[in-house]
Amino acid sequence: MKSDEELVLAASELLKLDWTLETRVLDRCQELVEKKTLVTQDEIHFFLSFAWSKYFQHKFTESWQILDEKVLRSPALCSETPSKSVLLLISQGNLLRSLLSVLPEELSQISPSNEVGPVQAGVKAAQFAYTSLKCYVQHAQQQNSWDFPGQEWNALRHFLFGAMNVARIYLYTASPREARFFLKEALNAAQKHVSVLRYLKFFLAATISGTDLFKNPS
Repeated sequence: MKSDEELVLAASELLKLDWTLETRVLDRCQELVEKKTLVTQDEIHFFLSFAWSKYFQHKFTESWQILDEKVLRSPALCSETPSKSVLLLISQGNLLRSLLSVLPEELSQISPSNEVGPVQAGVKAAQFAYTSLKCYVQHAQQQNSWDFPGQEWNALRHFLFGAMNVARIYLYTASPREARFFLKEALNAAQKHVSVLRYLKFFLAATISGTDLFKNPS
């Protein structure tokens, strides 16, 4: 059982990095997930990572189908008191939804009449990521340490990407005041957490539109 969990978690992380997994590995993970042998959160994590991998491969229709059916509709994401990690899943789900929603309908198959558009999903992604970041910081302060090296930067990264995504959409829709708000919040967070590289990156992104903000930070 432990090895099955580790396999699915490892596969999820690799899929998020746009790695191509062997078919037998992917099939085994899907089999374990479909059998409900894992905790719900790990199942959602796997499907969310799978949806991201399809997005990176420009298979937008498949990405949306997985995201909509396996992630966004999950009752676990509708909890009134979500955990820190579930908050991140909600954020990442809405971030992907926002990115897919800006595509032409023929590419993503998301109807323009969908009640949650790119702006709404983008705002939700940033808000949930920010809440998650605050929860992780509070937890670390109570424990006098982080659970693992890099946890702080991981939580920060999710918020920065979420904030920059919605800011970019606002800039494209000629809403500079709203864009400025999210840019300011991103810069403040990067400064507060002493992330000099990310601070510089997001400062430049705030002044130069069209920058690819979703590459993995070096």
